[in-house]
Amino acid sequence: MTRTSRVALWSLLALRLLLAGVEEAQPQGQGTPRRVRIRFISDPDRAQFEFTFNNQKVTGRTPSTKVFTLSSGSPVRVVFKRQDYNDCVKTFSTSWSEDGRSGTLIVDKDNQAFSFSTGAKPPEILCEMEPAKRSTDK
Repeated sequence: MTRTSRVALWSLLALRLLLAGVEEAQPQGQGTPRRVRIRFISDPDRAQFEFTFNNQKVTGRTPSTKVFTLSSGSPVRVVFKRQDYNDCVKTFSTSWSEDGRSGTLIVDKDNQAFSFSTGAKPPEILCEMEPAKRSTDK
C-alpha cells in the first residue's frame, strides 16, 4: 500500500468517525412522529370522548386505549361527554426524550412519563366529570 493510499484510508476513517459523532450528538426524535398508546378514562366510566387528529374525528367510550402517531408538542383537545354530566375538556401534547426511549404526556400542564418499551403501561388521560345541574336544582 502506498503512502498516498494509507493517507486517503486514514482520512476516510477519520471522516466516518467524525460524522458518527455528530450524528450521535443530535437529539433523537424531538421532531419525529412516534406511535403512542394513550388510555382514555373517566369518572364515572362509559363517557364518550372525541377529538380531531390529522383531520380525522376520533371517538371512543371510556375506558379505552387508542394508538396513533403523534409529533412532539402538537396539542390535541379532547371532549368527554356523558348524559347528566357537564362536558369535560382536556388538552394534551407529548414530548420525547433525547434518546427516543421514553416520552412525556402533558395533560393540562400535568406531566406523565411513559416508555415506548413493549408491554409498558400507556399514559392516561383522566376526566373527572361533574354532575350537571338540573333546572330544578338551586
